[in-house]
Amino acid sequence: MAGFLFQKMDFTEHGNLSRILVQTNYMFKTREWEFMRTREIAKEVSALIESVSPFIQSNTDAICPGCREVCCINRHSYHDHQDIVYLCALGEKMPSHRKDVDDSDPCQFLGEKGCIVKRSLRPYRCTWFFCTPLLENIRNGPSLHYRRFIGSLQLITQKRTDMLDEFIKVCREVLLSIGPVYPTATNRA
Repeated sequence: MAGFLFQKMDFTEHGNLSRILVQTNYMFKTREWEFMRTREIAKEVSALIESVSPFIQSNTDAICPGCREVCCINRHSYHDHQDIVYLCALGEKMPSHRKDVDDSDPCQFLGEKGCIVKRSLRPYRCTWFFCTPLLENIRNGPSLHYRRFIGSLQLITQKRTDMLDEFIKVCREVLLSIGPVYPTATNRA
C-alpha cells in the first residue's frame, strides 16, 4: 500500500500524479489518528509560509513586472510527492494542470499579477526559487528584514522536513502492522 513512498516517479505524467494523490489521500483518510502530528506540522508550515508571503510579494512586485525573461516556467508548476503529502495533510486539493502547456512555456498559473495559486499551496521548488535580481533586491533591503526572512526560510525548511519524516515514520509503522505486501518464502501457500 505505501510502497509508493520510496519509488522515483515522474510527476509530470498524469497517471503517476493521480496514483500518488489517491494513495496519499487514502492514507490520510483511513489513518486520521496516526497522521494527526503530520497534519499539525503541515499547518505550522502553511502558517509560516503565509507569514513571509507579504515580504516576498513586496519584493516580487518590485522586480518581476520589469523582467524580460519569465523564470516561472510550466515545468516548475508540478507538485512532487513531498508537496502532495503536504497538500493532503492540509486537506487541500492540488490545482488541475492543463495538458496542452509545454514544460518550457510560461507557467500555466502565472497571471497578470503573478502566481494565481496561494503561496502556501504552490510546489515547494516554485515557492522558494529566487532569481538573481530578486535575491539582490531582498539582500539590499533592510538587513533586519533580510535576517528575519532567512530565519523564516530555515524554520520552514526544518518544519517541512519534520512533517515528511513524521509521514514516512507513520507509513512504515502501517506497513509493519499489515505485514508483508509481496509473497515471501515464508508466507507462500
